[in-house]
Amino acid sequence: MIACPPALHYKQTMRKLWMAAFASLVILAGTGSFSTASPLAPTLATQLTTPGAAQDAGDAKAAWTLVAPGLELANLSHTETGTEADKVLITALRIDPARYDFCLYSVLWDSPQLLTSAEWAEQFDLTAVINACMFLPDGRSPTAYLRRGEESHRQIASNYGGFFVSGPHREGLPRAAVLDKSDEGWEDLLSQYDTVAQNMRLLSAEGQQLWPENGPQHTIAAIAQDREGKILFLHCDSQVNVHRLVRALLAQPVLDLAKAIYVEGGSQSSLTLRTPGYTHTWTGTSPADLLLGAALRFPLPTVIGIRPRAD
Repeated sequence: MIACPPALHYKQTMRKLWMAAFASLVILAGTGSFSTASPLAPTLATQLTTPGAAQDAGDAKAAWTLVAPGLELANLSHTETGTEADKVLITALRIDPARYDFCLYSVLWDSPQLLTSAEWAEQFDLTAVINACMFLPDGRSPTAYLRRGEESHRQIASNYGGFFVSGPHREGLPRAAVLDKSDEGWEDLLSQYDTVAQNMRLLSAEGQQLWPENGPQHTIAAIAQDREGKILFLHCDSQVNVHRLVRALLAQPVLDLAKAIYVEGGSQSSLTLRTPGYTHTWTGTSPADLLLGAALRFPLPTVIGIRPRAD
């Protein structure tokens, strides 16, 4: 199975970015980061609002800040040349599935209108929200297989090799996971979960690079799983191609990545963290934003959210 997306997918991605940039959207001047603040622990506030505080790849101990039990935040950076121009900034939210439920929400089922990631979080009382998958030019339909319970859209795409799953139907399965088409019995595993969102892989099952060196440069949202089974919501705050992001991720020992999938790129990429009294959103940018001279807070048709487990 060829996991690396063909040139056609790159062209479609860029076309979608340019079309969306001129759509009817909420345009806010400033950078790609938005907060509504109340009193908050100073360390966490610094992590949220100061990308310059990012940890270098070699600092594996001090990177994580505790947000809540089972929820940790890290601002990470990676440079291959030692220059600011080469620096890749990554925001990582590490989630323990033993403490959090993962929920899929979509305009197809849950809302009559598109919502930003912060609005999804507010409306459905979610602690964190990230893109669930890419979408077609209609702004609503997923590009690949999407399922929640008995509701599903599209068939499994042959050239998309990864899946985010949650809500197992039986004991003994991880409560949330990133699956790979190279996993033995992956089709049967999909049927054992309530929620499935198909996406392109960032890594091979062996942890190797899959993406070509040349590609559109933009911010990127991703979902990953570490070797302990924790789930990572990732937002690359720098405009880079996917190949460069994968190199940066593989250079981060604090992430300890086992699997990772690409869920969105450009202005539509978004990650929201919502704590009591404080909401912070990392939003994406693309080359189109440079023409408009503003940061765009895009509404998203489908998201993955988390909330603390009730039991």
